[in-house]
Amino acid sequence: MDKVPLVTLIFYSIPESILILSFGLIIQRKKPVFPPILLATLLSVSASYLARLLPLPYGIHTLLGV
Repeated sequence: MDKVPLVTLIFYSIPESILILSFGLIIQRKKPVFPPILLATLLSVSASYLARLLPLPYGIHTLLGV
């Protein structure tokens, strides 16, 4: 179980996820549109946070995230 502080979640995970999703769209030569990116970011960060709360061995949450 890996506890992530709320400050880290807001100021690190959310911007990082926005950048990763935007970069992926740019690489595919698609125009990034902010509302769907924000929705996908919030879903991704929420799923990652919940996966980190599960009592799994270290590194399994990374595999779930991929």
